[in-house]
Amino acid sequence: MELLEISYEIGRYFQSLVDKSEYYIDMLKKDPKLYHHTECGLILEESYGQLYIHTPSGKLQIYSDISNLFKMTDKIKEDLGLVIWKERKFIKYVGDFGPYWAITKWKGKEIEWPKYRENVNWNPY
Repeated sequence: MELLEISYEIGRYFQSLVDKSEYYIDMLKKDPKLYHHTECGLILEESYGQLYIHTPSGKLQIYSDISNLFKMTDKIKEDLGLVIWKERKFIKYVGDFGPYWAITKWKGKEIEWPKYRENVNWNPY
């Protein structure tokens, strides 16, 4: 299965945990933003109460009120095989960045460790 398809499935998984409103369903019908590409693997980003997945196709917003999730629960961490990729960091006058999680599995299948494309000039902080 293609990583972008898996990302949409993961978005639906998060929605099933808290909210099934049309707003969130519509969010997953949008194409990924054409930046923050990975070369391989998937990265889950927490940013100002929103969740994104960085994929080889771009950055996909999957949820926009993480406060409803309270925190990454042990079940979510287990289901996605989440491993910290970059810790949360606070930068004065700018704000919080992250944390960024490597998604290492989905539905029992391993997903390759994420790596950013070499030609992408991006640093989470």
